[in-house]
Amino acid sequence: PEARPAKDAVVVGLDLHETVIPRHGGETVARRFKSEIHEETGLTASVGVAASKLVAKVASDMRKPDGLVLKWHEKVPGL
Repeated sequence: PEARPAKDAVVVGLDLHETVIPRHGGETVARRFKSEIHEETGLTASVGVAASKLVAKVASDMRKPDGLVLKWHEKVPGL
């Protein structure tokens, strides 16, 4: 069998309460992460931004390999 590159995942928990950072602050941080990952490694990243780690992970899986999905209060199908 052919060798395939490993898939890596990173979970970053940030406190983005609306009282501290406006809701769009999560998108700004996510875009910065994607940009810095690409600049440093040449790789793309899929990022999910949500109120919980589980929903963020599911959201990031929705737009692989180079997506950005915001799911603040919407329901993710199947959850």
